[in-house]
Amino acid sequence: MISIQSRLISILKKSIAGKLMSVQTVNAKCRIDDLIAEYSLRHDLVISAIVYPSKTFQECSTPFLLSVKEDGIAI
Repeated sequence: MISIQSRLISILKKSIAGKLMSVQTVNAKCRIDDLIAEYSLRHDLVISAIVYPSKTFQECSTPFLLSVKEDGIAI
């Protein structure tokens, strides 16, 4: 039986590959989500991660990214 996570990764790869995020970025997002979920449950916190390719983050200046650059906490 295929795990829900494996199925989700497969769907993400098919729908995102070649668009905004590369397959490597999707894989990184899945690993980050696993770490965040574990930490969030352990410490009773809500944490959200939005993954952008480094080049997109550095070069784009959308209102959202400008706010993240100004107010975000680097980890």
